[in-house]
Amino acid sequence: MKQLHYISLSIKFICIPAHSGIFENEVADKEAKCVAHKISIGIISAPDIISIKDIYRIAANIAQKSWQRKWKEDNTGRYTHNLIPNVGTKVSFPLSHDKGISYCRMLLHDTMLNDDRTGTSVTPLCECGLERETAEHFSIAMQQI
Repeated sequence: MKQLHYISLSIKFICIPAHSGIFENEVADKEAKCVAHKISIGIISAPDIISIKDIYRIAANIAQKSWQRKWKEDNTGRYTHNLIPNVGTKVSFPLSHDKGISYCRMLLHDTMLNDDRTGTSVTPLCECGLERETAEHFSIAMQQI
């Protein structure tokens, strides 16, 4: 702590009770405490310096893995998950504001296409008459224009 203070670095340790009761988190906490104790009594050594860049990289990696696990296991957002299964995927939107909104609505499966408008549309068929007017059908039709 004195060394950290000397280089004007402060670290705040906090307890996050939401992690309690989750077996994997309990195991990780126990192992982290064991390693910290071994470092403090000199059984093992720790690197003298870890850069801020390394800290950000490690934290970002942990956050992305956690987010990916939640995205994979959660029950909500399945339609969007099928389109974009990996968190951190860069999605390019059109420069046109109206088209960008349409793309977002398609990702959220909240469109005004006939197939989504149960009760408000006479038929789920597209104007082409060949298929249901789904986001997938609409996307393919737009690429052909």
